[in-house]
Amino acid sequence: MTTRLRGLGAALTLLALTVGVPVMLVAIGSGPVDVVTAPVWRRLLAPDDGTLVPTMIGAAAWVAWVVLTVLVAVEVVAAARGIDAPHLRGLRAPQGAVRNLVAVAGLLFAGTPMAAHALAAPAPVVTHTGDLPSLLSAPLTGAVSPTVAAVYPPSTATGPAVTGGGTMSPSGMPSADELPSRAPAPHVPGTTSYTVMRGDSLWQIAKDHLGNPLRYPEIVALNEAALGADPDFLLPGTVLALPTPPAPPGGTSGGTHIVKPGDTLSQIAADELGSAKRYPEILEASKNTVQADGDTLTDPDLIHPGDVLTIPGGGTSAETHVDGTFDHTPEAPQSALARPVRPDPVAENDVVPPQGTPPTTEATPSPTPPARAATSHVSTADADDEQRRPSWMLPGLTGSGSLLAAALLVTVRARRRTQARLREPGQTLAPPPPALRAVDRTVTVVGEDAADRLAAIDTVLRDLCASRTRPALDAVEVTATAVVLHLAEDDDLPAPWTGAGRRWTRDLPAGPSASAAPAPYPMLVTLGADGTDHLWLADLERLGTLAVMGDEPQAAALARSMVAELAMNPWAGRVIVHTLGLGDALASLTPTRVQTHIDATDLGTLRAALDTTDPAVVEHEPDALHVLVATTEEDTDSVAEQLSMAVAAHPRRPGVAIVVVGSAPDHAVTATVTGDGRLALPSLGLNLTAAGLTDDEAAASAALAAAAEDAACVPIPRPAESPDPALSLVDAAGALRVEVVEVRPVSDAAGPTSLLAGTAADYAAVATPADLASLAPVVPATTRDNVEAATTTLDADLADWLQGDGCSRPRLMLLGPITAHGKGSDDAVSKRRPYFTALLGFLALHPNGVTSEDIEQFGGHEKCRTNVGLVRAWLGSNPRTGTTYIPDARVTRAARLAGEPRYQVDDLLIDWDLFRKLRARGEARGVDGIDDLICALDLVTGRPFSHGHRNAWAWLDSTDRPDLIAPHAIADVAHIVITRALAEGDVTLARLALGQALLAEADGDVTVLDHAAVLDAEGEHSASDQLRRERLIDWSEDDRPPIDLPPRTAALLDATDRHRARTGGGR
Repeated sequence: MTTRLRGLGAALTLLALTVGVPVMLVAIGSGPVDVVTAPVWRRLLAPDDGTLVPTMIGAAAWVAWVVLTVLVAVEVVAAARGIDAPHLRGLRAPQGAVRNLVAVAGLLFAGTPMAAHALAAPAPVVTHTGDLPSLLSAPLTGAVSPTVAAVYPPSTATGPAVTGGGTMSPSGMPSADELPSRAPAPHVPGTTSYTVMRGDSLWQIAKDHLGNPLRYPEIVALNEAALGADPDFLLPGTVLALPTPPAPPGGTSGGTHIVKPGDTLSQIAADELGSAKRYPEILEASKNTVQADGDTLTDPDLIHPGDVLTIPGGGTSAETHVDGTFDHTPEAPQSALARPVRPDPVAENDVVPPQGTPPTTEATPSPTPPARAATSHVSTADADDEQRRPSWMLPGLTGSGSLLAAALLVTVRARRRTQARLREPGQTLAPPPPALRAVDRTVTVVGEDAADRLAAIDTVLRDLCASRTRPALDAVEVTATAVVLHLAEDDDLPAPWTGAGRRWTRDLPAGPSASAAPAPYPMLVTLGADGTDHLWLADLERLGTLAVMGDEPQAAALARSMVAELAMNPWAGRVIVHTLGLGDALASLTPTRVQTHIDATDLGTLRAALDTTDPAVVEHEPDALHVLVATTEEDTDSVAEQLSMAVAAHPRRPGVAIVVVGSAPDHAVTATVTGDGRLALPSLGLNLTAAGLTDDEAAASAALAAAAEDAACVPIPRPAESPDPALSLVDAAGALRVEVVEVRPVSDAAGPTSLLAGTAADYAAVATPADLASLAPVVPATTRDNVEAATTTLDADLADWLQGDGCSRPRLMLLGPITAHGKGSDDAVSKRRPYFTALLGFLALHPNGVTSEDIEQFGGHEKCRTNVGLVRAWLGSNPRTGTTYIPDARVTRAARLAGEPRYQVDDLLIDWDLFRKLRARGEARGVDGIDDLICALDLVTGRPFSHGHRNAWAWLDSTDRPDLIAPHAIADVAHIVITRALAEGDVTLARLALGQALLAEADGDVTVLDHAAVLDAEGEHSASDQLRRERLIDWSEDDRPPIDLPPRTAALLDATDRHRARTGGGR
């Protein structure tokens, strides 16, 4: 009902705008005849009698109404035909608003899902521009549409909803056994079957499977018995008959698909048929296809690399024998996805090396591997899951966009570290907004792998040209382990480069790398990836002018990717990017390096850079480098032609490059991008899968970078409600909550009920009064007693933990590299330990239990529930309860409280829990609690939550973020210990506590100031001064100048200077 009301509201709004506005204008005397016949020009020259302004307003209103009516007509016709409306230049904002209204109005005619879902189901995250929701506002859930490459991260719904039977369901949906049943639709010739899933609507089903949401009445007509009298009420599990789907675009119908490692039936269905939900059609069509080992496909959860799948619609005989050759293999249908999957290298031409270079000698993988390694149609915990793309991942930041993801990750982390310098004890840095969860996850997962490669590319090129002239570069080929330079002319490069002539190779250095030499190719950008996953980069400065022709959306996507890379690549610090016609979304990536221009007349900086009238300017290297990236507009072609001629005619290094989308100036190098994302650059002999960012991906990337720039330091939040009584008294970092402690005296001694019993002056060289108030408050006796009562087993738990491998219970270590140890059988997890450790962490960090649906969201399919059984076997039997550490979900404590089955882990020892309990007890014991804090620091073994499975910990962003809070908690506890140790002259203890803080958070000002204070206490005043100067006063995380000193940092530096002047220490 809510959905229909929204549709009705949107429809009434459209009616009011298209019909109501002219009626109102006529009623107030501003009809079209009155406006047209009004002597406006004569009134402009005569004294105003009060009628000029109303007449002008009326004329403007009529013009706006005409434009609006045309936009409504265009969008309504496009929606009725099930196609994308053409984009009208200059009307992007109003057309987008009208498109959204028309889309919502369409809900008036759609079958709605259950009320609970209608209230809770958000819009999908999409990777296509146009009439689709923005990535910035779409929560992480949804259903796949055949016309877009949609990404759907797991639902982040938190509170349970009451179902009809009194039980609780996090989704707000009744369980299957509570729903009334309906008769399934009988099979009708010429139809296919579809089983209704949660959240489905007739409108969405028609859109997904028939290509047009307005065809939903056909579904109603075919399913009167199954739908009953109320077709708006769709029950999960109902089987519907659907009209035979239309043939795929491009005129092809059906074909074959060779399974590659990492493939799943659902992903293949999404690629080939436009919807992941259509995988049963591939299963049915492939049952008679005999594979190389004589088997046929019977289990949708078990397909193998090398298997040949029959895509519905024809293309293979009833019995196709797989022997590596085919009598007839029609072209696979083109997918309607915005970002296509890279074609199989067997079926596509490989990259052609530039002219005059030897071809890359790499074996082409055989479509039929010699050994059959099983792969599931849905993600399972095996070696192949590293190759699978999670549903929340943004395609534009994967594959050919991996270096861009790395650059964005490096940028975001540098900005967050800069903002974290403002953190004071008792605070943490706010995480990115939930609306940016998809892009944040993608950048973290993909960028983490590619960040070292990005730095290595930068280093090897800088080192190459540090003591020689830079080679004339055509292209850079980047493999997983090496950089290959394709030069424009023969050269002789020094070791460790190997090769000859125009092709030279060097292994990427292992580990982090950096070079102080200038970047020789600051305009180097990614063009795309070849069939062997090698990335190809080109130097825009050498190309001069690059014209990107072909499919306009794909060409614009490539242009946006280039802008984003130039804004953030570590070697592009001197480059200023000028955009024209791409909007202003990318400007917030790096405001000092991206300038958005409204029209072509606003390009004075570029013209000045190309001015050759001053010989002195021509003879010297330019101070700044410029790249113009422009889409074709009415006034762009002539300006691009002029600038291109100036670049080509420049006698030396112009320091300017031009990228034009949609037109080709005379001096341009031309690249062509097809609608399926293939890039051809004949001058370099390249045929690639193009890099590219959609509008939404670019906006999300820029928003993530902007959010990092402005990330706020906030008080440590309260954790989610915990069944552990000790953790119910503390914040998420383990400090006692403010309501259970007392305010510390401002100038007097705090006394023995505080961890730091002295006055503020006693600790002034190391801690501010605000530090003391936050970290060492006065603790009343009632709070101390409550904490002691809640931690009666803490000493025994700690002693058990310290037994290491001899510990009697399973252990999960999070305060360093993530590891876990079970007490049962290791066989089930021995080859997949990182994945199963993440699954154990998912269960452990949800102390109120998780449902089956939650488990499915963790791994994307219901086999994750089977994997819970493997983790259960790994942990073994719990001697305290006589059952397993993961009991039956129907009888857990969490299940009894929630009224529904819930998984939970009992009696698992977790270092993060022990740390927080020790901190709480130490704080509650006052001056006698310092030993508990020292024990808490001893649990730290490295950077918390490091070295985990690359995808399987992404769910942490939907928790209270212990991965972000733990480093700050460790730094704060170390700060308390260091402050007290230095006040008491115990430099050894201060140094030990500092070592633990450096493991967890080496870059924060809290830790750096503590480090300097320890050096001073050790008599290393010169080292202390150098540390303060390099890491505080002159420190910058990026290529920008240092920030102003944070207030706390400035206050403690001043206190140090006063202390030295008073005691004669240091300089």
